[in-house]
Amino acid sequence: MGSASSSASQAAAVLGSGFCVGNLPGNSIGSASKRRKYQLGDLLGRGAQAKVRLCQDETTGQELAVKVFDRTKKKGAVAFQREVSIWKAFGESPHLMHILDSFTDRYSAYIVMEKYAGHLQAANKHVRAGREGDVLPDAALQSVISQTLSGILHLHNHNIVHRDVKAQNVLVDHMDFRKLGTKAVLSDFGLATPLAAGEFLTKTAGTRKYWPPELFDKKYTHVVDIFALGVLLFLMATGKYPFDEQTVRTRDVFAEGVVPVTLSEEVKQLLRRTLERNPEKRPTALDLANTPWLLLQQESRSSSKKESNNAEVSTDISSETLDHEADSTPDAVGEWNARARGIRDTQVRPCFGDTMEMHNDLESDQSGDEPSDIP
Repeated sequence: MGSASSSASQAAAVLGSGFCVGNLPGNSIGSASKRRKYQLGDLLGRGAQAKVRLCQDETTGQELAVKVFDRTKKKGAVAFQREVSIWKAFGESPHLMHILDSFTDRYSAYIVMEKYAGHLQAANKHVRAGREGDVLPDAALQSVISQTLSGILHLHNHNIVHRDVKAQNVLVDHMDFRKLGTKAVLSDFGLATPLAAGEFLTKTAGTRKYWPPELFDKKYTHVVDIFALGVLLFLMATGKYPFDEQTVRTRDVFAEGVVPVTLSEEVKQLLRRTLERNPEKRPTALDLANTPWLLLQQESRSSSKKESNNAEVSTDISSETLDHEADSTPDAVGEWNARARGIRDTQVRPCFGDTMEMHNDLESDQSGDEPSDIP
């Protein structure tokens, strides 16, 4: 129990204490030498709080990507702080984007990460170009959705809601993701937030096209990520979004016949389950992981076994990355739940001065349309 209890306490400390990001474990402040280590290149994409550029590690020659935040603006500074702290606490998963380095200079904050071919929104358009009406093969849908779910499950196992699961936040290493072995990772933790079991959130966040009804009602839990996964699957399967703000409570995509009849029964069933309007009937990430079609049954069982035996599990995670096995004992769960409640009200001290609330400044980002990213 000691290891997991310590892990929960460390995670709460990283997320919950007033801090400047430069004080995070393993973080490198943006000295002139650090800034010179990475040669910035062409613009790859643009999001609500940051731009993504090519960069090269001058010491190794490796081509990477760097996310650049404007730290003179509160939302940019807070998004950077949250993304780095969430990943350092819980990001050690093969299907979550890995942060390789992070640092700041006077005006900007930088997150260095692995370079991928692009995001799923662009990849889906690439694959569908000239193939209007074609249905993607089950294997392609299965691979991307199962890997994305794996990332969601990892966060949910640690009481974290992503809140912005969407095609532009899933990165793939092949633009033609039908290619066997294509890797997909869930990225962008700028809106992720702790949520203890049995509690709910009330501040809206994310992209409206992926919102379930309860998010509009401002009372929601972890399963908002599952609804968003269903929207993602629908988008991949049809090339279109299933709902908008006006139709999310009423539209029946099956009755209207907009779900391709050529989709396999497994895909149709998964769509029905994930797009369930009633959050109490919608499956959890663990429920979906036990769906044989998603190939996650063995992984979820292995993860559960590791978490229940966390005191005996050895990992190769660096000492700068917090242990991620969760303790299931009542005392540890109670301690973490109590700390998680406090984290949402925590004040964060940005490096440039003013005190602000970590979550409130970002939860108003409610884009109805997909922002312009990688062409």
